[in-house]
Amino acid sequence: MSSDTDVNDSAMQRKPLPMHTPSQEMTVLLKLLRPDKGLLLFACAANRYLFDHESRIGASTNYSTVLDSLDQYAKADAAAVIEIASSEDESGLLQFDNMQKQIKARHERLGRNSLMLMGCAGT
Repeated sequence: MSSDTDVNDSAMQRKPLPMHTPSQEMTVLLKLLRPDKGLLLFACAANRYLFDHESRIGASTNYSTVLDSLDQYAKADAAAVIEIASSEDESGLLQFDNMQKQIKARHERLGRNSLMLMGCAGT
């Protein structure tokens, strides 16, 4: 009987694992990866459920945070374009291109038609 209790006692007394603390560089990298993944989800047109799931587990930012980030990026880019446009020393080049995308209905029935989306893209 005593040998069984000795085995159980030794099994219950495990050595604690050392805590892993991330370095300062790793912490900065992790802080950058969350918004980056949120922007990737937005670019891939992920649904709201996926945004909620990824933000709950800490792998991404929430949908509203991504929209706020995109708004800040747009304002910063607009300020940079305005600065270049008003500068006498620098100049920019705008290029426009005709964009077309055909959406073809597989089975043309009532309400389903093939259509051509046309637009203009500028860089």
